[in-house]
Amino acid sequence: FAHKLSLVGFWSLALFYPFVGIHHYLYSPIADWAETLAVITSMLLIIPVWTVLVNFFGTMTGKWHEFGRNLPAKFLIMGSLMYL
Repeated sequence: FAHKLSLVGFWSLALFYPFVGIHHYLYSPIADWAETLAVITSMLLIIPVWTVLVNFFGTMTGKWHEFGRNLPAKFLIMGSLMYL
C-alpha cells in the first residue's frame, strides 16, 4: 500500500525496540534515565503497530473478497478461532 509508511514502521521498530527490555529492571539499581527511556520507548512502539495496521487495511481495500478465497488465510482464521 505505502512503501514510505513501511519504512517509518521498520525504522521506528529498529530505533525503539532495543531499549524496551530495560523496563524489566524498573525499581532496580539502574539509572533513572534508563528507566524513563524504557517506558517512553515502550509507549512509542504504537508507531510501528499502527503503520502495520494502516498498511494492511490499505492493501486490503477493495480486495476483501479475494481474502476469503485464499487457502492459507482460511487456515489462519480457522486456527485462530479454534485456539480461542
